[in-house]
Amino acid sequence: IGAYRNYFRQLSSSIEIQDTAELYRIYYFFLGYNECVNYRYSQALSYLSRAYDLNPDNSTTKQLISESVIKFFYNDREHDRTIDSLNNYLARFPYLQQDKMLIGYLEYCYAKSIENHFSSENFVRGSLRLKNYEDFLHKYKDFEANKEYIVMIYRQIGLYYMLSDQKDQAEQILRKGIRIVPEAEVLKEL
Repeated sequence: IGAYRNYFRQLSSSIEIQDTAELYRIYYFFLGYNECVNYRYSQALSYLSRAYDLNPDNSTTKQLISESVIKFFYNDREHDRTIDSLNNYLARFPYLQQDKMLIGYLEYCYAKSIENHFSSENFVRGSLRLKNYEDFLHKYKDFEANKEYIVMIYRQIGLYYMLSDQKDQAEQILRKGIRIVPEAEVLKEL
């Protein structure tokens, strides 16, 4: 990689071309590619962001960004941090909003985050994530929400309210879950 950087430095200072943007895009793309194949996804995304800024229509750059984002978060179990980071990447690279696998993973992170907060009796954080999740569902209307995640979320919130002896709130939240997933027997049984 050191030789690549040196070569590029020499090349870029010795040639005169009208538009150097494509030259720099290629340079940053291959720096990002090198980081990606060496499992350093955060660094890869830093270089690939520069390549994307130089040509946001390049499909090869977009593909590698998509792969790097997915691989970067694949083993991360800090769901709150992942939600925030993924939302930043979705805003930074709008074309990623069409990636159903990435949006599905974001939904999974919301479900796990909400479940974790309510099971550890962190009502404030859980309620905030529930609001974020409902906003997510509204924003991605064309995305088919995972019914298992919805049931998991509303079941956990219902249990939280029941264990807190707030039966009215438990009934309201369970009814809300049932309206979304009418066939959810587990919600009806609580």
